[in-house]
Amino acid sequence: MKKDIIKIQSFRINFANTYCYSLPVVLLISCTLLFSNAYGFILAGANSNLILQIPTSSSNFTSGQMVMDHSQMDHMNMNMNMNMNQTEMLKRGDIAMKFNQSKISHQFVITPNGGQIKISALDNNDNQTVSQIKDHIRNIQKEFSEGNFNRSSFIHATTVPGTEVMTDKRNLIDYSIIEMNNGSSLILESNDTEVIDAISQFMEFQAIEHRGH
Repeated sequence: MKKDIIKIQSFRINFANTYCYSLPVVLLISCTLLFSNAYGFILAGANSNLILQIPTSSSNFTSGQMVMDHSQMDHMNMNMNMNMNQTEMLKRGDIAMKFNQSKISHQFVITPNGGQIKISALDNNDNQTVSQIKDHIRNIQKEFSEGNFNRSSFIHATTVPGTEVMTDKRNLIDYSIIEMNNGSSLILESNDTEVIDAISQFMEFQAIEHRGH
């Protein structure tokens, strides 16, 4: 009986010792596994980020930033091209209109029955430019009424929208002039729906191209 009691006590002591020594080991292994999983997740995330952040040049921009920069560059290139195109157009305008485009303001207005081309000198005291504007308006009044839009085609280096209909139906358009102290306006009027639409196309195109010049 005593031997049995001793064996039981010895088993309890050994089990307690084993449990005491084993518990830290188990906890250590568990913590290690947890840490490994967490570290692996972080590494996976880091690797994912690295894939997204591989630089395409010596800069430190991320790919997301590079995409944004490319978009900005495209926008800048488009603006540069537009400015270059307008610069060339204004040079041709100097030749065709016979006055300095930097000294005047162009307005193209769509009206219910046609449109209006208004040109004014930026300096009201610039008599030479004002006189040249008035001459130009009289010239295009005559040309447009004859279905001649060659001057506009030269300035814009293309066939201006609406001019084909305006040429074919030139007899259905009334061209009148309103004199101003610093310039002149050409009024285009018609009762024909197709012509009115053509004049609207003509005015819209000119307004976009000139952008105030």
